[in-house]
Amino acid sequence: MTSTQRYSFTLLAVFILCISVQALNKVNVWGFFAHRKINELAVYALPDSMHIYLRSHIEYLSEHAVDPDRRRHSTKGEAEKHYIDLDYYPYDIKQLADSFPKSWEMALSCYPEDTLRTYGIAPWNLQQYHYRLVKQFQGRDLSKLLKTMADYGHYVGDIHVPLHTTMNYNGQLTGQKGIHGLWETRLPELFFDEYDLLVEEVKYIDDVQELIWSVVLESHRLMPEVLHKEMMLSKANSSSKYTFEERGERTTTSYAKSFSQLYHDNLNGMVEQRMRCAVSCLASLWYTAWVDAGQPSLKEFE
Repeated sequence: MTSTQRYSFTLLAVFILCISVQALNKVNVWGFFAHRKINELAVYALPDSMHIYLRSHIEYLSEHAVDPDRRRHSTKGEAEKHYIDLDYYPYDIKQLADSFPKSWEMALSCYPEDTLRTYGIAPWNLQQYHYRLVKQFQGRDLSKLLKTMADYGHYVGDIHVPLHTTMNYNGQLTGQKGIHGLWETRLPELFFDEYDLLVEEVKYIDDVQELIWSVVLESHRLMPEVLHKEMMLSKANSSSKYTFEERGERTTTSYAKSFSQLYHDNLNGMVEQRMRCAVSCLASLWYTAWVDAGQPSLKEFE
């Protein structure tokens, strides 16, 4: 091979790597895999009064857990339901907990609606979805109930992701493009079999709004660690960060398993803990909506 050929080959390899890394930046929230698992495991966590009737619909609830991602680019007003950029607002973490408007009505009294929607409405959307789910339990229409439960599960999963609370959601502001897919897609897919996601018995949530915001604020508290540890490890392992992998009939660029393992280990169980929390939170919220609806017999649903 001549020097010119070697140079051309090197340029081609770099081009392919850049294109593939850009593809990593566009992966779906939590990854389809994680969203499906969260919905599936939440069904198993429900009490028998719900589980024995919903277990036959686990496949639907799991498969349709990703519907909100599938429509986020085609349905107006959908994308803003998946995140909230808390660092846009002039509050530190304590002020967010103490002073930031938690209800949609209060938020509208403090900020223009277009501003709120631009920087995400995830927690407020979830509060509205809870009321919708209560009505679906009361309505006894099985198809509508299952659709709402599946969507609700997706949004609950989203607020457990630290990178869904920041304007720097994909590391694009700090030279870390692709971290979004690394944290919530690559790591769960690689290490899921090591996770213990069994949760204790679900409980009734007295204050749904408070629970939702506690989850969002905990995710935001973890966000700096997610970014900082990846940045430090990338500086020390830049040459071994990516690898080529065969996926079906395609060759793609992914984060190397060795780098992913290193990052996963340095996060000290964070991804597993957030997934377990999402399963527990979702099961409890489903249960709470059912109780608020009067505990209807699910076997009577059409």
